[in-house]
Formats: sequence, structure tokens, C-alpha cells
Amino acid sequence: ASTYPDREVAPKALLRLAAVQTEASSYDEAVQTYASILESFTQKSVRAEAWMGRGKVHFRMYRFDAAMQDFASVAETDPARRDEARYLLAHCLYGLGRDKEARAAGTSFLLEFPESKWLPDMYLWLGKFDFNHGKFADAKRFFLEYVSRWPGNTWADAALLWAARAAFSDADFTGAVEGVARLVREYPQSVRLSEA
Repeated sequence: ASTYPDREVAPKALLRLAAVQTEASSYDEAVQTYASILESFTQKSVRAEAWMGRGKVHFRMYRFDAAMQDFASVAETDPARRDEARYLLAHCLYGLGRDKEARAAGTSFLLEFPESKWLPDMYLWLGKFDFNHGKFADAKRFFLEYVSRWPGNTWADAALLWAARAAFSDADFTGAVEGVARLVREYPQSVRLSEA
């Protein structure tokens, strides 16, 4: 790519190199490659791809502040990936221990991106977040909403089990029993049955 910097394929080649470096867990090299792309190219789509890639690498390295900057740049410049960037920004806030802001970003995401492919993941994340913070009724609501909206999703049986656990933790024993009974009825082949 550096031999032919003006060619149309150069940014694609560098983006692919950074992806390969990331897959090989060569994170520092990937960050450098993404930085080189951002210094060398002005196309919005290329820059957005580089910011997203570098942000994910920073996230893997627990460099949440740096990841947030990259995801914010994506959210500002690439409408097609704004939802993914905002989803990841919420996780960065959580990684930084800014729990109130993370939850607010998560609930805001639900309203702003009701058709996002990241919506199911955000429902699960919010359910887990609320459960871990002792907000069991809210956790149960998120988990049950997940099951209701995406009953065929890979995590639907887990969400139902987690809803039952949230009900139990909230002393809603009837809700807990109903949740487990529903798990048995709706997901009879679930590996989660042994956990119920």
C-alpha cells in the first residue's frame, strides 16, 4: 500500500493489514496502522472505518478513553455506523466506571436506534447491568422484552433464565417459577435447563 499511496486500493490494503494485525493480537501495530491511515487519507468512509477499527483495538486493550474518542468520531462522520459507535460508547463508559452515564447512554440508545441490529445486545446488556446493580425488576423487564422481541435469537433462552433469576432476587417467587416453567415449555432443548 505504501508503494502506491495514490491508488484507490491503498486504503483498502492498509485497512486489511490493520484487521490482520488485530486478528493476530498485534494491537500496537494495528493502532499504528490505523493512525497511518488517518494521517494519509481524507475520504470519510476510509476514516470512519479506521476510527472504528482503532476504537475496537483500544477497547480490547482497555484504553476506554481512546476508544471513546474514536467511536465519537465515527458517530459524527458515518451515519450508517452511528448506532454501532453509540453502542460501543456506552460500553466504554461502563469500562471507565462511569456507570450512571453508561446506563443513560444505553437507555438513550433504545430510543434513538429502535431498528438497530445492536438493539438486542443493548437490551441484554441493560438487563445484566441492572441485575448487577440490584435493580431486579428493571433487569427482569429488559430480559423479558428481549425474549418477547427476539424469541428465536441465540440468547433468548438465557434471557428467560436471567429474567427468572431477577424475579427470584426481587422476591417475586411466582415470577421466578413462571420464568423457569416458560423456559422448559418454550426452549425444551436449551442447555440452560440444567442451570434453572
